[in-house]
Amino acid sequence: MVGDKVWLNGQNITMTHPIKKLDHKWLALPFKKVVSRNNLQAQATLFLQQVHPVFLVTLLRPYDVDAITKHVQQVPPTPPIVHDGVEVYKV
Repeated sequence: MVGDKVWLNGQNITMTHPIKKLDHKWLALPFKKVVSRNNLQAQATLFLQQVHPVFLVTLLRPYDVDAITKHVQQVPPTPPIVHDGVEVYKV
């Protein structure tokens, strides 16, 4: 749907990081409209001012919220083992 976010592969976009491996690999963008069956136009954002806003669908994937940030630890941690008055942890 128009206005939904998509992940854009950032391999061909130069960012401000000094080294390419420190750049973001995927960029979250809301898209504005479907140009054709193979192209989507992104909404104008600050970093897209110098980049053409129409992208191939092969460079895009659906936006999903990161699963790690929603991870809640269900099981409480086991208490440490006390051996001769010293706490022992099993790693």
